[in-house]
Amino acid sequence: VGGVMVAMSDGSVQFITDSIALPPWRRLHSKDDGQTVSLPNQ
Repeated sequence: VGGVMVAMSDGSVQFITDSIALPPWRRLHSKDDGQTVSLPNQ
């Protein structure tokens, strides 16, 4: 399974698979807009 390790703003590091849907991926890379991102268990 391919993917990338992502450093989150809370200091945690998450592995995100390369099969992530585009909308949550975009939210992870946007400035603070007050929206939360829910990631499926990967």
